[in-house]
Parts: sequence; C-alpha cells; structure tokens
Amino acid sequence: MDDNSLNNKPEPLLRFINPTSNPGISFDKPGNFRTFATLFSLSLILIGGAFLTSWLVFRQSKNRRDRHKVQGILKKTRLDTVKNYHSAISTLTRQNKVLGKTASSILQGEFSIILALAHDIPDYVVKGNYLATITGKRNIHQRELLKSMTSITRLLIQKRFQEAAMLIEQEMVSFPRSHLHLYALALARMELGNWEAANSSVSMAIELGQKPIPYRLLQAIIERKRGKKAHAAS
Repeated sequence: MDDNSLNNKPEPLLRFINPTSNPGISFDKPGNFRTFATLFSLSLILIGGAFLTSWLVFRQSKNRRDRHKVQGILKKTRLDTVKNYHSAISTLTRQNKVLGKTASSILQGEFSIILALAHDIPDYVVKGNYLATITGKRNIHQRELLKSMTSITRLLIQKRFQEAAMLIEQEMVSFPRSHLHLYALALARMELGNWEAANSSVSMAIELGQKPIPYRLLQAIIERKRGKKAHAAS
C-alpha cells in the first residue's frame, strides 16, 4: 500500500472549506449582534410610526366629526327654543375642547342670559359657572361683558327694573355696542312703561345682534303695549 494513501490532507478543492463554520447570524460575534439590534430597532420605529400615523388620522377624523356635530347644535339655537339652548349648553360643557374652553364658555354665557331673559329660566345665570372658565388677557373684555350682563340679568329676574336700567346705562359706557345690554335695557324700560325708549333700545339690539327671534319678539311686545296705551289715551 502506498504511504501517501494514508495522508489525511484534503483535496485541493476542499482545503478552503471550513468544516466548523455555521451558516446564519451568530450572536457570538459583536458585529452580528449589532446588526440584529439595528434591524430590530428599525422594525420598532417603522411599526411605531405606522401606529402613530393611524392614531393621528383617527384623531383628526374624530375632531372633524365632533366639530361638525357641535356646529349643527349651535345652528339650532337660532330657532330660539328652550330645548335647543339646553342642548347647546350641555354639549359645550361636555365637549369644550372642540371650540376651546373660553369660546365655549362665552357661548354658554350668552345662551344662559337669553334663557333667563327671554324664557324665564334663570338657573344657569344664577350659578354663573361659565364666568370661571373665561380666561386669558385677550378675553378680558368678553369676560367683563358677560359678568356685567350676569349682574344685570339677576336684577331683572328679581324685578328690580329701576336698578337694572340705571346699571345698564352705566355699563353701556364700557360696552356701547353690546346687543345683550341693549336687549336688557329694552326689557327694563318696557317694564317701567318707557315705550319709546324701549323700542329704540330693542331696535338697536336687532341691528347689532345675532339673536333676531327673541329681539323681534320683544319688539312686537313693546309695539303692542305701546299701541294699547295710545288707544287707551285716545
């Protein structure tokens, strides 16, 4: 037997194959571990980004639906019904983030005053909760206006018409274009029997305001009472 046949050296083509090497990623080597960590991190980033995008789209869609719903409820207040005012105040309280807390509170204040003066429902004005949530330097004027109107409305509810008329005339210096003050002044003057001045005040309130139904109803009442007085005098 040839001694060379016992030689264990591999054939030339096989000598470059490492029989101990394993395919795939090995975590025994730092470089491979870093590669895996990088891929894992990228996967988390992509998944997180997709989730965040979906969440933002969902929130934007929900905000649009909420805003559309609130705007629809607010439009119904133009019909000047107690039910619609109650619904608007309740909605603005629950969903005050849709329009912003301050804007929601301002609208609540206006609706509360109309409910008290035009529909004899003073509950919201008596509490005056809307005043506490009107904040910010830019809203000081609006807050003071509603604060003034709340005090005036409480006097009118108590049928203290002379005091209310005097206070309104004083407050009109600070709020000369306030349709709410003019409406309240027309009410006070009507109750005091000053028909001409009452009609003048409510006419200005109609011109400046955005509440045509309660203002025009008051104007009709004033005209009717003024007509009855004129008829009685003749």
